[in-house]
Amino acid sequence: MAVGFQHPLQVLLRRLASIAEAMANINASMGNILLPEDIEKYNTELDKFYQAYSEYLRKGIWYENLRRRTVNLSICVANDGTAPAEDVDVFLHFPDGFEIMDEQSFPGTPEPPDPPDVPKTRMQRMMESVISPPEYFSPIMAHIPDGILASQNISTPNIRKTGSYEVEFNIQRIKHKLQEAADPLYILFESLEIARSFQIDYRLLAANIPKEVTGQLHVIIKKDLKTQ
Repeated sequence: MAVGFQHPLQVLLRRLASIAEAMANINASMGNILLPEDIEKYNTELDKFYQAYSEYLRKGIWYENLRRRTVNLSICVANDGTAPAEDVDVFLHFPDGFEIMDEQSFPGTPEPPDPPDVPKTRMQRMMESVISPPEYFSPIMAHIPDGILASQNISTPNIRKTGSYEVEFNIQRIKHKLQEAADPLYILFESLEIARSFQIDYRLLAANIPKEVTGQLHVIIKKDLKTQ
């Protein structure tokens, strides 16, 4: 019977290969395991998300009620003359009984919170790091010098609360037979039940028109009884 001879180096190489294969299997299996600290962190963030979402729902009900008792008022200035009007100052007097806000101060729609990221295994994180583009490929925002931006023809409204409300804004130029719309104003009533029609007194002063223009605007509030 023939006995095969194995060189010690071959035996050593086979053993090393077996050990390397075993280590690779162990690493592969560990790469698909979630770490306990990652799971604990996710559960903590998930509890915070539930609390934030509950607050978001509460704010949503408050915001819906706010919108129901708010009137969105858009005011336009028309030039019915035969020449452009230059540097027009507009003065508006509102009665009391409500609150006035501009677009910057009026609350925005509540945004829902983002849920926490699901914990990832070591292998998933490694794959994402390979697939994700490097930082030096990030887009760069183009910087536009302020001087290049077009100037605003109508200023933002200046709202002053006295016993009632005084609102002022300026229009640089209105061509004849055209009109310019000012930024919207938000009229907030304390409740839908007390909302009522009202009157606005206005004055207009233009740099190239010697006579002051005055008048009244009538805002008619119509309630939808189905929503009350």
